[in-house]
Amino acid sequence: MRQNQEHKPGENNIERTPVTMYKVSYRCPLCRKGYMETQAGCVALSDPPQYPAKCNICGEKRMLNNIYPHLDHSTKNNTYGTN
Repeated sequence: MRQNQEHKPGENNIERTPVTMYKVSYRCPLCRKGYMETQAGCVALSDPPQYPAKCNICGEKRMLNNIYPHLDHSTKNNTYGTN
């Protein structure tokens, strides 16, 4: 928007698009039965950052590039995130 233009209260600039939500989980690479869950603690300030995670079944600990579980979404025509 240019500086000399003002937003008019009656204008509708908001768009709404239906989305589908997904829960993204990371299966434990050791036992293949449990899921890795992000643990509270320090984050490794690497590039990309890594987060401590622990399997909810066998207790395996790993540093992962994402927080798990997390939510992701997609629209009908476009897919976003880690799908």
